[in-house]
Amino acid sequence: MRVLIAFLFACVIASPAAAQSVLIRDGRVVTNGGAGMIENGDVLIVNGRISAVAPTSPRQAGRA
Repeated sequence: MRVLIAFLFACVIASPAAAQSVLIRDGRVVTNGGAGMIENGDVLIVNGRISAVAPTSPRQAGRA
């Protein structure tokens, strides 16, 4: 019974983290597709899944 309660508690704690959006900017992105490697690329993660991958635009590069 303790294991079940601990599991349910862990699921409740982990759920809000999966619902967040995260943007990783200006990194080296290695893809499995034709793009190969993207230098200074951005990766958008929404609800725990990769939503978009793109090179950082020159306009965005100067922003913090």
